[in-house]
Amino acid sequence: MKLIFIILTLLITSLAFGDTDKYKELRLKQCDEEIKHVGGPCLDGASRSYKGNLPEQHRNINGFLLSGNSFKEAEQIFGEAPIWHSGDAAASEYKVCYISESQKQKIVLVVASNSEMTGGKMVDELRLIQGDVDFLNQCGTTLIKPENLRTKSGIYLGMPIKEFKKIMGEPSGINDGLLFYVYCERKPYKLGDTWCVENGKSMAERCSGISARFINGMLQWLTIGFGDYVC
Repeated sequence: MKLIFIILTLLITSLAFGDTDKYKELRLKQCDEEIKHVGGPCLDGASRSYKGNLPEQHRNINGFLLSGNSFKEAEQIFGEAPIWHSGDAAASEYKVCYISESQKQKIVLVVASNSEMTGGKMVDELRLIQGDVDFLNQCGTTLIKPENLRTKSGIYLGMPIKEFKKIMGEPSGINDGLLFYVYCERKPYKLGDTWCVENGKSMAERCSGISARFINGMLQWLTIGFGDYVC
């Protein structure tokens, strides 16, 4: 999953340039722009992680549990929408998006599959975005109302940061108004793969997690990630 790529990139960049306030501000700005222009991804993250997987209740939105699903499964819950592509390299992904709108609120749901990690076949990220975005013409419409778009654990857009932390606890990393909850799990990999050998053992790793963007103390957009094991 691209969370592993993000963690490695952050470590290398920090060593090369130092994790200065200016660099953090640039990363935050880039994430906000990517989310608004093409629905993500945000290639920022925490260099520290918790052990294990992101708990299921945090990666379940309206019955869609992020666990190696397909776009077809998303369609069964959220409705029909065209598949489109954006980005390249680590940011290359196929996605569908849905507009959920009421008189008081507009939310865009993005269901994404990273091209590098999954070949565009397995959904590995869900994103909720508050307000207008630049790619609305790519999206379908879901019948689920904005106030009902939330995780099984109770995370919803517009919630205060204090309420969010009651659900999620303390983050594994922070970049100003962007909070990261990264989980990584390792397991033995298939024998004979020399690229995965560590201390004489073949190992693979899966990272999952949440990135939560707060503006003026309120949750503005949310990314939930859960991919496959990679070397």
